[in-house]
Amino acid sequence: MQRLSYRPGLIRAPVSLEIGETGMRHAGGAFHNWTDLTGVHFASWRSGRVQGAKLLLTFQSGQEVIAAGFAPGDRAIPELIKTVLTAVAAARPGMSVQVSAGKGVAWAMFAIGVVSALLGLGILGAALASGVLAGRLMGALLPILLLGLVGYFLIVAYRPWREAPPVPVEQLIADL
Repeated sequence: MQRLSYRPGLIRAPVSLEIGETGMRHAGGAFHNWTDLTGVHFASWRSGRVQGAKLLLTFQSGQEVIAAGFAPGDRAIPELIKTVLTAVAAARPGMSVQVSAGKGVAWAMFAIGVVSALLGLGILGAALASGVLAGRLMGALLPILLLGLVGYFLIVAYRPWREAPPVPVEQLIADL
């Protein structure tokens, strides 16, 4: 078994992770066999001066989460995730990974898109109903259209009921 350690956050204590050919154990918890692995989900983000990554492994016996925030340029967490995914690829060839920000983010962005599209339509409808002069309406048309288009593209891009397309684990390893 290979023993790895990582810090989930900049001010958090290190967490240990054991990875082997047959499975993994997180922080001294229960051992999970790779044969019991039913799904893998990966997400990454960047917010200002902090990057983050989350790897969710779903086993028949429970879930293991490797999530951490780290400074840009710090390769420790991406390398840790690559190590785990390499073990998954060796034990479960052909396994795919769902790569997305998660349902919560999808619902939030979808809601922002709906509000933007409705605001664009509402402003246009109010302007037409109020009998605004054509010259003034033409001046406001570009911002109204942009608001509506941004809303439309957010709605289409972040449909929360849609599953993220699966990516082969080997491709994700190469992309990290």
